[in-house]
Amino acid sequence: MVASLSGPAHADVRCSECKVRSCEPACVGRAWSLRRGGSRSRPWPSPGRPGKVDGRLAFLDFWPGFEDNTDRWFSKDWFRTNLRGIQVVEPQDHPDVIMFSLFGRSHVRHLQSGSTSKLVFFTGENVRPPVGRIPLCISFDQLEDVPLSRHARIPLWIFNKEVHTVLQIHEARLRNNVNTTVRNRAGFCSFVASNATMYNAEFRTRFVQILSSKYKEVACGGEVLNNVGGPVRDKMDFLRGYRFNVCFENASHPGYCTEKILHAFASESIPIYWGDPSCSSRGKGMSDFNTRAFISAHDFENTAQLIKHIARVEADPVLFESYLREPILADHWYRRLKDWSGFCSGFRDLLFAECHLGTPRLVPGAPPGQGSCTAAGGERA
Repeated sequence: MVASLSGPAHADVRCSECKVRSCEPACVGRAWSLRRGGSRSRPWPSPGRPGKVDGRLAFLDFWPGFEDNTDRWFSKDWFRTNLRGIQVVEPQDHPDVIMFSLFGRSHVRHLQSGSTSKLVFFTGENVRPPVGRIPLCISFDQLEDVPLSRHARIPLWIFNKEVHTVLQIHEARLRNNVNTTVRNRAGFCSFVASNATMYNAEFRTRFVQILSSKYKEVACGGEVLNNVGGPVRDKMDFLRGYRFNVCFENASHPGYCTEKILHAFASESIPIYWGDPSCSSRGKGMSDFNTRAFISAHDFENTAQLIKHIARVEADPVLFESYLREPILADHWYRRLKDWSGFCSGFRDLLFAECHLGTPRLVPGAPPGQGSCTAAGGERA
């Protein structure tokens, strides 16, 4: 759906303090690389010199539910559970590393004054990371020319506990163990979303409306288009009642792939996906998931063709089952994630590598690397 599914390519984040664009690929990591002798990192999961095993980690400006661990999908407790040897502390407790995101301005003073802590930018949103202005950025962006020690692409779905369910289903499919009961589910298709306007979220809303009017009604269990008597309490239990799941992102940008498609796979529904154009048989980048295991809207020229294909898959039991027989994860992610403890150790080392250098103070207008820059503000999708 190349032409009809175009939307805002990205959010152009500018620093609220110095008005400088936060992403300047031509200058990525220049000064930071010079500080460490210009060497590039070894491949994941061993980025640079090992970090502190007893490192202290704090968080600032994450979304509601992260700090108090009420967010079901990803919260501060993930780090306590998965990163061995680290302590989660408060920002005033002299942490070695402070991870910050877009949902507040508490991090600004650490940028303006400099910090003895290594600042790490993290985003689960479709914004460009301030690479070269923060010691380390973690985002969705596919920046292959940037040293891993300066930017790591770790998509948000990695941090969902459903990743372990998907790994199990992936390995079952490798053994030719297929859940053929999915086609017998009573429900046709589900959709769960809580945001109707952020970025290009209106597009997914329109698609669900068209699919419902032109083919069959989609059961909407979120706040958007709800038609099941109110938002469902258990998203995963809701998805398991349907054969398909519309798991469109709120925007399309290379690499921007959140937990939505992961949840569809975890429920064993067939995902109908739009967002990261790499997640397509036409995609130029590396898809996170096996493109034969889901229906990608990016493979179709328009909505009518996509809906026609969905109807064909539903009507043909052999074609329907072919999606369920395909392993889920792309090989490069399966190789990383099947050794979960190794993956988490590598992530810990990435966070704490060279944390003793801290973060230099913000110098407005300075070249990337000689000061840090980001923007506050965000909204969960």
